[in-house]
Amino acid sequence: MLLLDEPTNDLDIPTSKFWRKAFSNFAVPLCSSRTIAFLLDRVSTIVLGFDGFGRAERFVDYSQWEAWQEEQQAAQVR
Repeated sequence: MLLLDEPTNDLDIPTSKFWRKAFSNFAVPLCSSRTIAFLLDRVSTIVLGFDGFGRAERFVDYSQWEAWQEEQQAAQVR
């Protein structure tokens, strides 16, 4: 497992492209502490999203997890 802490902060475009290509060929779990939708949508096959309350769900991409988060937050407001 590769753990990354804010992996795309302050990267120039060529460096960002390099890491995106490198992660695409990386065949182990990748855990990032920062939401990096652009990178996740291009290199991941499964997104494991946490809700902050001890629950996690599997998603096909970041946007699906983001929509789930919005639904969870709307349900809490009601």
